[in-house]
Amino acid sequence: MSAQQGTQKNSLLVEQLSAMFYQESTTKYKSIDYMNSTEIVVSSSDRESLCLGAILLLQLAMMWIGLQYLSSSDPSAKRAIEHRFQFQLAFVACLVIALKVHSGFNVETSFFADEVCEGSYSAKEIVDMEDKILKALNWYLNGPSPHDFIGGFLEVVHHVVVISLFSHKHTMAKPKQPKAPPPTSEQKKLRRKDPTIVPSTPYLLTSKFLDLTCDYAPLIHNLCPSDGWRSAIGPWGVFPTGKLSHSYNSYFGDDIKRDVTYSDFLEMPSAVDVSSLSGGERLQGTLTNYYNFAFETPSTTLCDLTNPLALYVLLGLLLIVRTFKKKFMPKFSLLGKRLGRAAHGPEWEAENGDRIVKFGEYVYRLIFHSSISAYGVYIFCDKSWWNNAMGGTKNLWELHPNHPVEPCMAWYYLVQCAYNVDALLSLLEISFQFEWVNPMTYSSALEFLEKEHTMNESQRKKQVLNMMIQSRQQTVFWTPFFQIKWSPSVRGDFREMMAHHLVTNALIFGSSFYRFTRIGSMIFLIHDLSDVPIDMSKLGNFVKWKVTTIVCFVVMVLMWVVTRLTIFPFVIFRSVLFESYEYMVVKGTMDPALYEAYCYIFYSLLGALVLLHVTWFLILLRIGWTLVSKGETHDYSEHKRGEKQDLKKKN
Repeated sequence: MSAQQGTQKNSLLVEQLSAMFYQESTTKYKSIDYMNSTEIVVSSSDRESLCLGAILLLQLAMMWIGLQYLSSSDPSAKRAIEHRFQFQLAFVACLVIALKVHSGFNVETSFFADEVCEGSYSAKEIVDMEDKILKALNWYLNGPSPHDFIGGFLEVVHHVVVISLFSHKHTMAKPKQPKAPPPTSEQKKLRRKDPTIVPSTPYLLTSKFLDLTCDYAPLIHNLCPSDGWRSAIGPWGVFPTGKLSHSYNSYFGDDIKRDVTYSDFLEMPSAVDVSSLSGGERLQGTLTNYYNFAFETPSTTLCDLTNPLALYVLLGLLLIVRTFKKKFMPKFSLLGKRLGRAAHGPEWEAENGDRIVKFGEYVYRLIFHSSISAYGVYIFCDKSWWNNAMGGTKNLWELHPNHPVEPCMAWYYLVQCAYNVDALLSLLEISFQFEWVNPMTYSSALEFLEKEHTMNESQRKKQVLNMMIQSRQQTVFWTPFFQIKWSPSVRGDFREMMAHHLVTNALIFGSSFYRFTRIGSMIFLIHDLSDVPIDMSKLGNFVKWKVTTIVCFVVMVLMWVVTRLTIFPFVIFRSVLFESYEYMVVKGTMDPALYEAYCYIFYSLLGALVLLHVTWFLILLRIGWTLVSKGETHDYSEHKRGEKQDLKKKN
């Protein structure tokens, strides 16, 4: 039987099994006897006794795990493995019992038989074994919880393996013991005793940023003191009174489920052991491990965009995006030139160079938004948080942060982040110009005016001063050596777009770190879907296809209202405000201090996004009014004064 392969085929089962360890802490000692449909309060001692009975029953079932380490020539090992069928059947039946009693949803025995056991056992065999176990141990009231069951299972496995190896005097290496959970840090113990010593969120986040910088930044790491950066900031770094003396990870590091590293993956049974391989086989095995780690393993370090590995992958994707744009956007612009020339003649091409360039940009955006929208709909259409019948948005928060992050979600986040970071960089490139400044500009201008014009000293100085003042008025940032100016191609909605990109990227990195990828995927999807008609409307406007522009504009407004002005504020943002605390803290196991450490930041960022959506909608209404009243598609978002309009009257 390959239970691991069976569970990987069903994401719901993977999520349920992953969450079982955390069910026990919130389970009240009241059980429903699912055979007799009665509700009976069960004491802790009764539950412990029943759990011990389950562990005793499983000892024989676990024996084969230890025996598989033994030599295949050992007769006793062979005899034990021959009985493996019944032992594994007992284990599966016990797990079914635990899930039925404690999982919170109906478990179909046929599902275990077909998916988990892959047909090794029939549903009838599992039901018969289940009934036999219940009658033998009198489990009509309450069996062991999933937490107790699997905890005892791991203990028995380790115990049986050690005893088996010792009794057979085998020379093989002992299997690694399960890793013990990290001890609670001293800082966290102090916080539990006195919550008032915890600094506010900005200080904690600043400490985390400095910790990450000194740990991972190659150049800055060498500049940080050997005994830590806190030693260099005086009283601010002295614990517990210093505002920056508190470590974020010391408080909440063990509250967030640890991601699977590549080293952890190599210890899994599914990893290829390349230590005994060489040449091409070793390379093939290594590439197989890379692929399985990146695309087949859930909850890896690729899920956290603040992790160094994810940052390296993100950098690679960013280079791919920029290379694609550099190579194909000129070709897309050439397409716009041909379409405009065919519709309006050769004169249009000479007068609309800016439109041709922007046409290429929006073809690229249309390709991305269409592709990523189709991918998002495909992988998320059956997810429980999109289905009200399955609980809807409450599934965003239940069992958080311990639900797994599937590989498709991790790569969805990486690609989205690469696109948004590139969009921010592109906005800066088209909005600003960098120029070096000659420190001798003033004296050089005096010499120029002295040679080229005849005027007295005071007139020359006054004229040069006026020239410099006019130059400074167009400057965003000025120093005696360089200056940054507004570019002629700056967008009319630059401030809104800059705020949007900063907020979006902050939400992307923050949600990936805190494992809010489910709600992040919802926000991504509604934005991408509404961006498709926006891009099409822009393309129609650039080549002056009025009918196409009007149709796409109407669709764009409707999509904007549905997605960004309805679903986002009244479904997603409402869930953040009212459901997150209920299901993560009140009904869940999250530390309230952890919730308060970031909730207001996410409230502010999401609220800012709602305001930006309203602002842009007002711009859309203004464009629509111009379209209706003047019959012109006047885009106020592309340039400071909107898209240029041809107001010349034909004779």
